[in-house]
Amino acid sequence: NNSQPKGRDFRVNVKIPFKEACFGVNKTIEFDIDDFCISCAGVGAVKGKFDTCSECKGSGQKILQRGIMQISGGKCGSCKGKGIKIKENCAKCSGLGTCSEHKKVEINIPPCVSEGSQLRMKGMGGRPYAGQGQTGSLYIVVLIEPDARFSRDAAANIFSTITVPLKDVLLGTDVDIETLHGKEKLSIPACSKPGTKLGINNKGARVPNSANFGMHITIINVEFPTELTEQQKEAVKTL
Repeated sequence: NNSQPKGRDFRVNVKIPFKEACFGVNKTIEFDIDDFCISCAGVGAVKGKFDTCSECKGSGQKILQRGIMQISGGKCGSCKGKGIKIKENCAKCSGLGTCSEHKKVEINIPPCVSEGSQLRMKGMGGRPYAGQGQTGSLYIVVLIEPDARFSRDAAANIFSTITVPLKDVLLGTDVDIETLHGKEKLSIPACSKPGTKLGINNKGARVPNSANFGMHITIINVEFPTELTEQQKEAVKTL
């Protein structure tokens, strides 16, 4: 019944490393919340040990008489908006109706999740008041620790940059590069230009809802010498 009151929604921030954000991860998270007391469901009284407030007739609202009309005028001062008068306080919450609770929850973060993404866990939030209505939701807000070596695009491709001496880009060379999957050998063709992009298949992030991976794309920067010998100058003239 959608008209019934609903328990509170809770939001919990979870920070994960860049690699876990690319591959997806299962995690156990722990956090503390203030929720309606599990014993009295927020009422604050031992079960059956309360009376309906005579001032507001259980509405929790101050009733103002305006001629033949009755209108609500804010919280009832007699019961402080609860609609009841407690005869015996709940032992667990001492009549407050709320308690601090430690929660431990298993969560699944999918691959290629973005910074600030919210994962909704329906029915894992707060209890409804007096046990009447729906339990709220738990929202997991994903925060990602950046990795200075890598960036990622929407297609699950990973990008990194390496700087190669001018001699090696002119003649071509093989270099070891870091990827999310470990070290890989990258062949740089002779006469590669600055900004050249070289890709290795299946060494990127996991593609969502798939067993496949994107590419690892390396961008080539060229390290130019700060000075040349006379012999090097003559060699350059022959190019």
